Amino acid sequence: AQGFGRKGKFLLSGLSVFGINEAVEFFEKRGLKTKIERGSRIFPQTDKAQDVLGVLIAYLKQDKAEIRTRTKITGFEKTDGRVTKLLVEGGKNIIANKYILCTGGKSYPRTGSTGDGFKWVRELGHSVEKLRPALVPLKIKEAWPKEAQGLSLKNVEITVFQGNKKQDSRFGEALFTHFGLSGPIILDMSKSIGELLEKGGVKLVLDLKPALDFSKLDKRVQRDFKKYQKKEFKNSLSDLLPQKLIPVIIELSGIDPQKQICNV
Repeated sequence: AQGFGRKGKFLLSGLSVFGINEAVEFFEKRGLKTKIERGSRIFPQTDKAQDVLGVLIAYLKQDKAEIRTRTKITGFEKTDGRVTKLLVEGGKNIIANKYILCTGGKSYPRTGSTGDGFKWVRELGHSVEKLRPALVPLKIKEAWPKEAQGLSLKNVEITVFQGNKKQDSRFGEALFTHFGLSGPIILDMSKSIGELLEKGGVKLVLDLKPALDFSKLDKRVQRDFKKYQKKEFKNSLSDLLPQKLIPVIIELSGIDPQKQICNV
């Protein structure tokens, strides 16, 4: 439940009944084999989201569930604090013994994420916390990430600071985009970063070699410099850095790219 934020404990009872193991068993019993990748992430062996959807739709049809698409719910009726009817735009209203409300998000109205669910929850008397972006990429103030767009980094560490205080740190995969950063660890941290930004500026520190401390990294650089001592600085970093990052690192270092390594 840690991945669900401060209120994750609320989900513990539900996850104890139907957690990761039960979810994997559900799909594999229905013929969809799974695999575990870096970061303990579980995917279908086919790498096709459509196959996951297919299993779920088949399960619904097996239990004779009716699937309604292009159906807009405009509201509900309630009696004694209980929902008794769903109001359907231009169609027959829905009456059931029980209702499950999945609020969805508010980020993409064209896909139906209009935030109506939160309005209905409030109308039922529940409190709703301030809505914030979550599972989103980050726009970066600096311009240089654009030069590395499309570059995927594995086994890196990103640490979040506010002032001089460390706020969060994640290890895994990150992706440079034309506007900043994305990828699994960025998406995981985006909610907490959004909350921090309401209080002030935030600094991200990217560690490309988290397995190496300063001493080991220094020895690695010295070894490469010795190996390429007759080459120009710009041609000496290919063993250490991804090709797309080399021009960026050179610019940030302030070292003349044509300077011979033996003179650095």
